[in-house]
Amino acid sequence: MNEDRYTDDIVAQGEAELALCLEWLSAEGIIPVSIPTAGIYVPTFGRVSALIIHRRANGWVADILFADGAPGHPDVLGTSDSIPSSDRDDARKLGWQLVADLVLKNLSHHRTKSRVQQVQ
Repeated sequence: MNEDRYTDDIVAQGEAELALCLEWLSAEGIIPVSIPTAGIYVPTFGRVSALIIHRRANGWVADILFADGAPGHPDVLGTSDSIPSSDRDDARKLGWQLVADLVLKNLSHHRTKSRVQQVQ
């Protein structure tokens, strides 16, 4: 799916943007972890491949691309095309927040699973 939308250059820029976002998260003390999904397709941080910040006809949006998308499942999570940001910086902030939310969700799941395993 995403290969129909983005050129190799746009994806490369998105990979660089994701790297910057991860550096920021690390500086904030938030270290991403991947969680196993037992063969079920779940859009987890471990599947994030790029963060694309781009202009649409009516404004700026941010899209997170997921690698190894399963057929029939979305491979992009992003800000709304119907309510775009007025400038690139705002779209970038929203994109970074999406990545942070996904990372924190994964951390929460990881910590909960660790606590359950300790109790057992």
